[in-house]
Amino acid sequence: MRRTPEIYQLNLSTRAANALIRAGVNTVEQLEALGYEGLLSLRNVGVNTAYEISRKLQAWKRQQAESNRP
Repeated sequence: MRRTPEIYQLNLSTRAANALIRAGVNTVEQLEALGYEGLLSLRNVGVNTAYEISRKLQAWKRQQAESNRP
């Protein structure tokens, strides 16, 4: 069974990571399920923080895809 990556692997700012953790979002899978609008609905997450989280998530996904290439 493959373990779901934790959000700390995204190298988020302290503010962004704390907002996610306080909202109970601890894994990348949970973060993906939340979506951009869901991010904006979280306490202490404004447009800039949501943008940062989205950007870091996309970069992390690209990096994972590249590292899984044969």
